[in-house]
Amino acid sequence: MKEVCRFANALKRLGIKKGDRVGIYLPMIPGTIISMLAWARIGAVHTVVFSAFSSQALRIRLQDATAKILITADGYYRRGKIINLKESADEGIKETKVEKVIVVKRAKNKISWNEKRDIWYKDLIKKENDFCQPEVMDSEDLLFFWQLAVQLADQNR
Repeated sequence: MKEVCRFANALKRLGIKKGDRVGIYLPMIPGTIISMLAWARIGAVHTVVFSAFSSQALRIRLQDATAKILITADGYYRRGKIINLKESADEGIKETKVEKVIVVKRAKNKISWNEKRDIWYKDLIKKENDFCQPEVMDSEDLLFFWQLAVQLADQNR
């Protein structure tokens, strides 16, 4: 819970507020759940994109969600090899509204870095308070962005 609150506070410091839309493009790591809970704690609407999806699939989902921030990882392991997820994320955010990319250090592989846009997750949360007051939400407020239309379109191709 402390890590969720630290991340939520860091997101608020970045200007994310209730109703803002954000993206999660992470492998199956604890950071995925921490991210989902942090976004929910501050009332941000999140979309989760499976880390094995292509950069084009990520782009479509980020465009549909009009996401402002994306959290991803440097890479992850698949069948004994490192997959450079950051590279896919960099390609996927082209032609989107993503302003910041938060990067979780997972595989410790070499990645490209944009000083104006990219932020290491650990650096972002290290000085944050471990309590974050949850945002008051109505039962009808959007929590996550489900891209049913995109998925139906993908099935019909």
